[in-house]
Amino acid sequence: MCVKDFYAIFRIKNYNSQNKRQSKMGKRNESNQSSRRGVERSYLRLYFRKQQQQQEALPPVKPLEKSENVWKMVTLSEKNINDLEVKLKLCKVKDILNELTLENSKILADQIVDIGIEDEETLKDIVKEIFDKAIDEPNFGCLYAKLCQYINEELPKKQKWVNIRDTNNNIFRKFLLNLCQEEFENNKDNRWSDNDDNEKPVCEMTDEEKLEYSRKQSKRIKKKRRSLGNIPFIGELYMCQIITQKIIRFCFRTLFHQLQEPDEESVEYLCLLFRTVGNKNNENLMEWSRDWRRYFVEMAELSKNKALPSRMRFMLMDIIELRKNKWKSKGNGPKTIAEIHKEDEKAVKEYNGKELDGREVRLDIANSPNKSNKPKNYDNKPRSAPSKTVFIGNLSWNTSEQKLSDMFGEYGNIISIRIPTEKETGRKKGFGYVEFDDVDAATKALELSGTEVDGRNICLDYAPERNNGGNGGNRVGNRRGNRKPTAPKPQGQKITFDD
Repeated sequence: MCVKDFYAIFRIKNYNSQNKRQSKMGKRNESNQSSRRGVERSYLRLYFRKQQQQQEALPPVKPLEKSENVWKMVTLSEKNINDLEVKLKLCKVKDILNELTLENSKILADQIVDIGIEDEETLKDIVKEIFDKAIDEPNFGCLYAKLCQYINEELPKKQKWVNIRDTNNNIFRKFLLNLCQEEFENNKDNRWSDNDDNEKPVCEMTDEEKLEYSRKQSKRIKKKRRSLGNIPFIGELYMCQIITQKIIRFCFRTLFHQLQEPDEESVEYLCLLFRTVGNKNNENLMEWSRDWRRYFVEMAELSKNKALPSRMRFMLMDIIELRKNKWKSKGNGPKTIAEIHKEDEKAVKEYNGKELDGREVRLDIANSPNKSNKPKNYDNKPRSAPSKTVFIGNLSWNTSEQKLSDMFGEYGNIISIRIPTEKETGRKKGFGYVEFDDVDAATKALELSGTEVDGRNICLDYAPERNNGGNGGNRVGNRRGNRKPTAPKPQGQKITFDD
């Protein structure tokens, strides 16, 4: 036997002895684990037995009852999807009405007409939104009446189903007049001027009575605001030729019939209607002229009746005096910014240099930096590197791609127009891009910088060219050789003219 064979036999014996030791150790470990498991099981048995004893000692618990309004998972059906689309359209109409002014009324009216009115229910809801907004803001009733006049003329041209067959009427006008009539007739039965004479003073009321009293007062104020808003809105619709003379004469007869027992409410309604439509009524018509003269004779008699409160008599006297002055009054209706500037200039010319309390008055128009023709110091800023794309800043949300195409199309061939929008709401971000086919056209288009578009002065500059990628070459970043260049951020979602 050689030395190699001896070492081989020794290794085999040593390996076998190690396996025997490990097997013995494994058996000991298994026995220890089994004993531990037995102890754990015994403790668990004791624990559950104790819990069971405690539960048996407790009184029985009433089982849970299902609520009537239990939540149930509802899958969206076609009806629910249609209702959701109608709600979105109503939200858009509310946003449009909140932004309505004399300058942008036509643009916003076109947006309501093109919003996608496909059935009578949607049209009825939209008319209700316009009506509620109009009577809630009576000082702007003429603005909402002109909006209704424009929709009444343009909507039947784009939605043929709105027209009523064999008549000159349409569904939009029908819904609008029905709402005015319901609110007008509701004033007879539910009057905001009716008070409970038996109410105790507030200081003597309990907390519950005070709460109930505040609720009644809030309802009364809401009713008063709607009633006083509906009367001038009816008059403004008559001025816009949506309401006929037959209807307005019926309103006058009804209000004068209520003057048999005059109260604050009926007198205020009548004075509001006279103040709104008095300038348009043609007194040369024989039948209408007789009624017209009789109304003012009765009003003159009521104004001299000292049994009436002073406020009611003064309101009647104001209308009589207003008729003598050919219905010329200062008026509190909406005005454009240009009209306000003209009034300021007229006041400066009239009162500048006059003496007040022994001193000469000096007046001048304050020039706000935000009202200048061009953005402040914009022309002094350096231009970006010339490119084919023009950046448009300070852009109005109401500006469309078609309008930009009409403006910039005179300076060259336009390749694309982009107005970025927000992903969540779809609202425009207030800037855009116009891409020309050459740099010269873009340079000529910069002459429009500072031009007013939809009430805002736009800022123009060259837009930087988009980076198409590549390894290195960036001025900032990529200092390490293994850093990848970042992809350019998207400039926004492109909106087509059909949107």
